[in-house]
Amino acid sequence: MSLVIPFLVSISMAELMINVGINGLIAYFGLILTSALGLPIRFLISAVLIALISKILPIPFIKKAVKFSILPFSLSSSNACLPATLSFCSEKLGMDEKLTKFTIPVGMQFNMDGTACYVAVISMMLAKTFGINMDAEFLLSFFLVEFFMALTGIGLIIMPPMLNDFGIPPTAAAHFIGIEPILDMFGTAQSVVGNITSAFIITHLEDKVDDKIYRAHK
Repeated sequence: MSLVIPFLVSISMAELMINVGINGLIAYFGLILTSALGLPIRFLISAVLIALISKILPIPFIKKAVKFSILPFSLSSSNACLPATLSFCSEKLGMDEKLTKFTIPVGMQFNMDGTACYVAVISMMLAKTFGINMDAEFLLSFFLVEFFMALTGIGLIIMPPMLNDFGIPPTAAAHFIGIEPILDMFGTAQSVVGNITSAFIITHLEDKVDDKIYRAHK
């Protein structure tokens, strides 16, 4: 099945390019670019949180996390890179292995901020396309929905009923199936980095981070 999926995605992308034309492709490119910006913003937020809460220099964390993020980006699955994530936390960041084995798996289930990010970008794009009035009440409701979506990590699967609640045709989500694998790559990397950040802060607050390993240049 894993060999068939890339082939089906290629067909979907080819059909997409034929149907939407050049203007549509530009819009899709803008959507992908906007979603991609979520990853550097995630690193910035991680740096700020580590500096403010853990009260240590976040530069070693960011340097190592940027390199590691290539793995979840390429695998597009936080589950697939779980063993590598656990090793990275203990061997590169100096986090206590016992705490890491608890916080990382738990975070995988309740910290899907990357998924919420790219689904939010799609939803805002569709809201503008269908002329939905984005007043304060809409934005508050939208924020709450996206917050709970970050706890699920199932993206486009639960997106149609969400769109329907905001007055957007549920079938509109189908237009993004072709590029969803690309968006999910950035989303997965963002979710994993956010998960590692949360686990690191908790571990550091418990004084279970080996400072020598954390500051080591490797």
